Amino acid sequence: MRQFVDHRFDPRTGELWRNGRPVDLQQQPAKLLDVLTASPGELVERERLRRVLWDEGTHVDYERCINFTVRQLRRALGDDAQAPRFVETLPRRGYRFVARVEEVSRVEEVVGEVIGEITEEVIEEVIEEVSDRAATGAGEETPRAQAAGSLRSAPARWAVALAATLLAGLTLGHAFAGTLADLALADLVHRTLKIDAEDCWIRR
Repeated sequence: MRQFVDHRFDPRTGELWRNGRPVDLQQQPAKLLDVLTASPGELVERERLRRVLWDEGTHVDYERCINFTVRQLRRALGDDAQAPRFVETLPRRGYRFVARVEEVSRVEEVVGEVIGEITEEVIEEVIEEVSDRAATGAGEETPRAQAAGSLRSAPARWAVALAATLLAGLTLGHAFAGTLADLALADLVHRTLKIDAEDCWIRR
């Protein structure tokens, strides 16, 4: 999976998303995007595009068809040929993808999705249990003790353990993604429970 600005592109399937929403992309523009994003910042000559976009023996007006395919891709990306954010034209030579492209592994995608689901379940349970304790007069416990006590139940304990395992695994080869996931989890807990950061912690 390749990510650039607010887009994600899967070169295996030719699918494109903008802010998580699918973008209609035809087969030829998808091939073009694959070639350009595979070598961001580098010139891709028109002759190479001809060989990639059409099989040998295909008889079309290559020059016009390349121009048309580039226009289709720019339309899908919301790009402007006069002030390109993605596809820059080098007259009579070819094209260059000017946005920064990052490779996103499938592991990072899956962990991000799982962390999002787990945190939602955990937070919902924590809120419910903390509210119950407050309603029954267990007001002597500190916010830290309430949060820790809520996390002792089986579903929440399983969720936190799974999240910790995934994050630990990421540190072996995906430390950056693990850090982002960890920060996202802590931020969501803090914002949802509205507990001071120093009072909301989990032993690791």
